[in-house]
Order: sequence, then C-alpha cells, then structure tokens
Amino acid sequence: DQIGSYDVGGSIGGPIMRDKVWFFGAYGPIRRTNYLGSQIQDGVAIDTSGRKFDRDSDVYAGKITWTPRSSHTLVFSTFGDPTEENGWLAGSTTGNNTPNADETSALRIVKSGGYNYGGKYTGVLGPNLLLDLSLGQHRQRAGTSAATDAGRVIPRQIDETLALFEHGGFTRLQDDSATRTAFAGRVTSLIGAHDLRYGVDMELNNYNSATQETWYRFFGDSFASEGWNSYIQERNYTLAGEGSTRSTAFFAQDSWRAT
Repeated sequence: DQIGSYDVGGSIGGPIMRDKVWFFGAYGPIRRTNYLGSQIQDGVAIDTSGRKFDRDSDVYAGKITWTPRSSHTLVFSTFGDPTEENGWLAGSTTGNNTPNADETSALRIVKSGGYNYGGKYTGVLGPNLLLDLSLGQHRQRAGTSAATDAGRVIPRQIDETLALFEHGGFTRLQDDSATRTAFAGRVTSLIGAHDLRYGVDMELNNYNSATQETWYRFFGDSFASEGWNSYIQERNYTLAGEGSTRSTAFFAQDSWRAT
C-alpha cells in the first residue's frame, strides 16, 4: 500500500474594536489518499490500479472575545474536525480485512468527526461578588453508505469460498448521531476571611442510532454433508433507537484564611 497526504494550516487573530472585541480563527485541512496494493485472488496477484480511498478532514477553530466593560467579559468559541472517507473501503467498514470486492460493493462513504460550540460569561457584580456562566455543546456523527447509486440498491454477498470476496453492492445505511450539552453557573462571594463558592452543573446527553443492512454469505458446498449442495445464508443487521441521560449537581464550598 502507498499513502499520499498533505497537512496545511493557518491562523489569524487580532482586535476588531480596540480594547473591546478580539477574534481568532484557524483552519487546517488534512488530505490523505491511500492506494491499495498487494492483493491476491485465487493465489494470483491482481491489478489494483484505481483502488484507493481519500480521507479528508477539515479541522477548524474560532473564538471571539468581547469586553463591553472592564468587569464583564463574553467569550464565544467553536472548533471541529468533520471527516469523510470516500473510495475503495471494502473490508475496512465491515470488520473484514480483505479489500477484494466488486466495485459497486467496494466504493463507500464514511462520515465521522464532531462540532463544538461554547459561550462563557465572566463578570464582577460587586466588590465581593463574582459570577461565571458557561454553556457548550458537542455534536458527533457516524455515517456509512455506498458511494454509487447501484451500490445502494444491490445487496452485498460475501463469498466464503473465495477469501471473503464481496460481490454485489453495499446497502448498509448508517446515520448515527450524539450530542452533549453542558451548562455551569458559579458564584464566588468574598465575606471577610471566607471565599464562598457555590453553583450548579447540568449535562444532557442525547443518542440516536439508525443502522440497517441485509446481506448474504455464500458457503458453496461447505455444508454438503448436511444436505446443502450450495448454501447461501441471509443476514440482517438493524440497530435503531435513541436515548438520553440528564445529570444535575449543586455544590457549595468554603475556604478561609487563618489569621
């Protein structure tokens, strides 16, 4: 196998309004092409020209800081790494290390990566009172599908008599997603020699899974002794559902200076 890749990036930042608003941005595209080789079928090396897949990632980050007054600051930020693989992905997406397949079965698309957003407020509300608020969300995806129209409608058939060669298409459709949303509020009170900190942390997680495929396994005459001259097994794989979790915590803390 051979790999060709490049990884570049850049960033920029500075003031938008002097002493009020600042920005920062960064972007780093990653491009990688994997060329598949050294494949054998029936004991004979086969032509693998054109058998490759691309893996593209768009890594980014951004931040804006706003200070309307010296005692109040707002920060908004985002970052992510959405990634897509596209090309000859037979085997790698199904737990099968053999990439030999019909083109309509081998050409697939895999989507992964996540997106993140957040905001934070820090303020001095009085000579002895500080407030911190933050809100953020993480979004994750996982998707798999055929890359061609024919591949989306022709079931896949795995040939158990020919080194797990994958015939037909690739009708697996995966569209999974997950989100995590978090909120935190903290208050600090300075009372004499005491530093009182109290607040709340909340987190909400949501999961959604939708994966389905029907495919076939061809065993030939492997089960002839059991009365099957040519045995084909149908396999159905379905994973669908959703769920969520929620957690909330309150806290209080006191620290003081001994005199």
